[in-house]
Amino acid sequence: MPKLFGKDFSRKEILRHVGNLNQIAGIREYTHSSGRANHTRAIEINTGLIQFEILADRCLDVSRATYLGIPFGYFSKSGIRHPAFFNKTDPTGFQDNFYAGTLTTCGLLNIGPASHYAGRDHQPHGIAANLPAEKISVRETWDGDDLVFSVEGEIHHSAFYREDLVIHRRIEARLGESFFSLHDTVENLDFAPSPCLLLYHAQFGFPFLSEKTRLVTSPVEKSIVRPGVPEEELARHASFGPPVDGQVEYCFYHTFKANAEGYAGAALFNPDLGQDGLGAFVKFDTRTLPQMVQWKMLRSREYVCGLEPASANLDRRTPEELAAASLAPLAKREFNLQIGVLPGEETLKKHLS
Repeated sequence: MPKLFGKDFSRKEILRHVGNLNQIAGIREYTHSSGRANHTRAIEINTGLIQFEILADRCLDVSRATYLGIPFGYFSKSGIRHPAFFNKTDPTGFQDNFYAGTLTTCGLLNIGPASHYAGRDHQPHGIAANLPAEKISVRETWDGDDLVFSVEGEIHHSAFYREDLVIHRRIEARLGESFFSLHDTVENLDFAPSPCLLLYHAQFGFPFLSEKTRLVTSPVEKSIVRPGVPEEELARHASFGPPVDGQVEYCFYHTFKANAEGYAGAALFNPDLGQDGLGAFVKFDTRTLPQMVQWKMLRSREYVCGLEPASANLDRRTPEELAAASLAPLAKREFNLQIGVLPGEETLKKHLS
């Protein structure tokens, strides 16, 4: 039963109070019509607490997101761009089209820096984020007293003489809830094995990111700096400062102790937001996403912290790693995560434990 405006409502009570559910929540579909976003299809879900935009032409990724009107995703200078602007041969192609948003999918043949293996050059973070979805289904259905909003579709990562991978993606949110769930099933439709590398590039910005913000996580098993980052930065990874002109990025690799269901997560908690502080979080299934990359970037205009569940290490493409990440012919692999906002540090910690 959803809680709205501080009170629990049954389905009958909700329907008695409104002529159309769009008065308080719902789904709407539209197309961007100007600039480099022109012709980009979008789907917006409003649960009454969070409102977020899914880009149908960008891998069903999530761009803008707000909690009670407070933005929690980060938007880059690039802004939303149609995938027609993506250049697969330019090493800056991913970066040029990286609007960031709340979630950008990286993969499937590469995550991290540009790489070369099996006779092919691979873009930084791969091409998945610039692939349009198809067979899209948008639904609003009652499950007892719960109103469920869902968007489903397929993203094909395929080429002649090469791989034939498909992401079956489902995004779901419920009336009165402050997070959405994402379920991906990646399937290899070919008769040759293929790498299956995924990084969910979730990032949060101002006002959730500020000099008062601190990182809250599930119990930590191991944290290390990414190669090239000064070792002393590890002691400061959970705290943040104001924007600084010319600041460089720092990345850290975290592995967490999962709960009984196999889930762990992390959040940016800002005690100055809301009555008891607010935390923007990512919670994920560690069985297929064993590591989280923390991207800490405090440069002016690029003031952002990424909490990014990953299926593999960003910096190695050894034959052994590729074999471990390989998806056998006609095989499937599932990936699950949640993204949203919760009030109060104790509530946040409980949800991540």
